[in-house]
Amino acid sequence: MRRVLSPLLSPKSVAVIGASDNPSRIGGRPLSQLRGLKFRGGLYPVHPTHENIQGLQAYRSIRSVPEPVDCAILAIPRERVMGVLEECADSGVRGAVVFSAGFAESGGAGREDERLLAQLTRRTGMRVLGPNCLGAFNLEVGAWLSFTAAVPTRIEGSFQFALVSQSGGVGSNLLAMAHLRGLSINQFVTTGNEVDVEIGEVLETFAEDDTVDGILLYVEGLRRSESFLRGLETARLRRKPVILVKVGTTTAGAEAAASHTASLAGDDAMYDAVLRGHAVHRAASIEEMFDVARAAARRRYPAGRRLCVVSTSGGFAALAVDAAVGGGFTLPEMPASAQEVIRGHIPAASTRNPVDVTGQFLSDPGLVGMVMGELIAARPADTMFTFLGQIAANPVMRTPLLRQMKEAAASAPDMLHMVSVTGEPELATAYEAAGYLQYEDPLRAMGVLNALASMREGFDRPAQPVAVRRGMPKMDAERYNEADARAVLQRAGVSFIPAELVKNAAEADAAALRQGFPVALKVVSHDLAHKSDVGGVALHLRTPSALKEAFERMQRDLSVKVPTARIDGFLVSPMAPTGVECVVGLHQDPVFGPMVMFGLGGVLVEVLGDVVWLRAGFGRDDARALVLSIRGAALLTGVRGRSPADIEALVDLLLAISDLALTNTGRLRSLELNPVLVLPQGQGVLALDALIDLYPSTNQESSH
Repeated sequence: MRRVLSPLLSPKSVAVIGASDNPSRIGGRPLSQLRGLKFRGGLYPVHPTHENIQGLQAYRSIRSVPEPVDCAILAIPRERVMGVLEECADSGVRGAVVFSAGFAESGGAGREDERLLAQLTRRTGMRVLGPNCLGAFNLEVGAWLSFTAAVPTRIEGSFQFALVSQSGGVGSNLLAMAHLRGLSINQFVTTGNEVDVEIGEVLETFAEDDTVDGILLYVEGLRRSESFLRGLETARLRRKPVILVKVGTTTAGAEAAASHTASLAGDDAMYDAVLRGHAVHRAASIEEMFDVARAAARRRYPAGRRLCVVSTSGGFAALAVDAAVGGGFTLPEMPASAQEVIRGHIPAASTRNPVDVTGQFLSDPGLVGMVMGELIAARPADTMFTFLGQIAANPVMRTPLLRQMKEAAASAPDMLHMVSVTGEPELATAYEAAGYLQYEDPLRAMGVLNALASMREGFDRPAQPVAVRRGMPKMDAERYNEADARAVLQRAGVSFIPAELVKNAAEADAAALRQGFPVALKVVSHDLAHKSDVGGVALHLRTPSALKEAFERMQRDLSVKVPTARIDGFLVSPMAPTGVECVVGLHQDPVFGPMVMFGLGGVLVEVLGDVVWLRAGFGRDDARALVLSIRGAALLTGVRGRSPADIEALVDLLLAISDLALTNTGRLRSLELNPVLVLPQGQGVLALDALIDLYPSTNQESSH
């Protein structure tokens, strides 16, 4: 247990300020639960008029409690919170849980009160959970510091999840849902407005806690990311599954989250990138969260992404296969010997993979066991998925099918076994006891399989030590036009197509003659981020007259379309060679700091939308994985006779941009290289255009 949060998660003594004799009231429920759980520490109800509460001596104030108090629970109106916390600090209380609402989430005076609360925590060092929270519990030590009505769900000997939620209402409902699904929750924290203790600190604590096997998170937004990222990485290195639901995928959702706990929702794409990098499964629904959690609790992950599908229905097999292939799985063809044996018993069977056993097995239930035995003996896959549907509940088929499926799973303990059956809950339970992950809907099963495979791949990935290379240039100018940007990025190791800055048509002609026609002409202006949109780019100029005409037309059009733009000159460059057009960019995220972008580029980058992100500070393997993760990666690896592109040079470029970002944190707001031509293998990459946007030097914004 991290000592810094021990007063809240493992207190030695608890005072309940605003305690009630009624166990159903907010001030009565934690006291009742603490007594019911036989909490071994001191327990002190505090109330200004009562002498005895729930059979315990009551005290008029925290100052009158005769023994040291580790944690105080505040179940009092907002207006009293500040004064009571001052008394707690004066009395040596180390931590406080504030149930009271009406702070920053309500605006007005509540926002000012929360600001004062934050000042108090910094001044006194007392750790405060909340305000506007449902509290916490730790069933390992019997500490119940919450007014949730949910039933404690710790199951001895089971896989133990910790549940952390920024919303008390969501957290309480998740507890109830976990209980109904047989999941064991041994620790629970709701962080509320996070005036002091933030979700990242709790995550980091649970990632290091040996009594916690996995972590469920409900996130609305983060103010700071350091502890959150440390917690995710610690959990990954310790192979603890982290399953997360994050709201704010839409602008309206982000605004609702912000108004709820006054947190910053952040860019959803950035969250996705960070979570993927730490082997976190981001669930699209609460149901999916629990589907994956139930599977993770079995501690079984597929060894790879090879899948074998056996089905009593060709249609359901097709549904499963589509979902699996879309998730990156392959379906290896069954060995010819296994196919021959299966066709010998079921002539009409489809035997390649998926394997359709047809309706013939209805007259001979033993055929399912025969098929499973042949496939398992051949070991063509890491995971076996079997669709049985409602046939599994048939009174005649039920017992022999279950027996054969149980024998099949037992004969291949190194494989992951999944099944879809339709029937009463007891039937599903019987298949789970037989060694199967059971989901009635094959699409749910494939979603869980993809989640488990991604987690295992993330767990297996070694930590990459990253050192920012020395000698990266500092961004010390007030602004950079394209010519300036090219110069500073070349110092960082970025290769550009040659170009000359010119002021007039005569200089342009001279530059073109030196370079050789055909050439390209571009306007240079910090004020014009998208030069093509205003006629600031001319390509394939093959003669001096064509160049002169383009130059004069460009000057004339720009004076009309963007009369206020400051024109710093024009760039003349040779036409680029053939390559794959990509985009490399950088965005300073307010939560996670510098994020590097890669994708297919050119003028249609927004339309294609094939871009991925990675937090700056990554290593070579991660950069290469980023490149290969886009939908259009085949354009780089070689498709339809095209030579593979120079992916390693692209990796070098991404690493350079990452290092440049970390060197200029707080100064570099965004950067874009678009397009970047990726040339054939061994020939490198060439950036054709560069855009740099800086924070004002007098008001630098530092990243989190």
